[in-house]
Amino acid sequence: MERLFLRALDGRKYTSAEQDLFNELYFSFEHHGSLSQPDAALHLDLINERLLDLNAFLRSAQVLFISFGTAFYYRHLKKDLLVANCHKMPAAEFSKSISSVDEIVTAYKDFQNRLFEVNPAIQLVYTVSPVRHIRDGIISNTKSKATLQLAINDLLACGERVFYFPAYEILLDELRDYRFYGEDMVHPSKQAIKIIWEYFSGACFDDDLLTELKAYDKIVAMINHRPLHPERKMHQKFKEALRVKINDFSKKYSGYKFKIDTSNES
Repeated sequence: MERLFLRALDGRKYTSAEQDLFNELYFSFEHHGSLSQPDAALHLDLINERLLDLNAFLRSAQVLFISFGTAFYYRHLKKDLLVANCHKMPAAEFSKSISSVDEIVTAYKDFQNRLFEVNPAIQLVYTVSPVRHIRDGIISNTKSKATLQLAINDLLACGERVFYFPAYEILLDELRDYRFYGEDMVHPSKQAIKIIWEYFSGACFDDDLLTELKAYDKIVAMINHRPLHPERKMHQKFKEALRVKINDFSKKYSGYKFKIDTSNES
């Protein structure tokens, strides 16, 4: 991730030499599989387009959130390259290791310094993802999360505009119950996500934004309402009231788009 950030800031485009082919798809070890393409030129254009988008974002954004998931990483043995995605290639082609605190801190210190050079106004917020990496093993997952927390603690001392949001701690220490995990016992449940969001919005949003979001949530709830008898006049009045709310909201706040179901209109 840090390597990709620095590359974007420097504007160094990808070349055909950095593409690989597997299962009839061209891919990059630095990108998600959703960007893989059967055509080499299309794939190269796509990843370079995303690189330019990232460059523009990093140079203009007011806030950047970086969520660390695991301290474990994979290295492609033949290329001697740390990879962001193994693209379902044979496991024998990779080695698995865990980063040290110093390795993470050194890498992200360089990124922070470069980021603040090109965007002095940006604020950087780190989090540790509460998603459990059970495939690493329960003990290894704990070591991994602790490594990330220690690294972030050191990074917080490296700049006045560097912050930490304790999503991981809220789930494990405040909620601390398996009912706040989904059926896979790995991802937070919808209720846990809602509670963490409430912590976040309460800590980071001012009163005006909280009022705006509350009004937005009410409109979304109305849009998502599914009546048992949509043909009734009562529902048509409901839709008209919804249109009025959307119109009033749009006059006051910009940047929102709403889509109303126009079926069963009278």
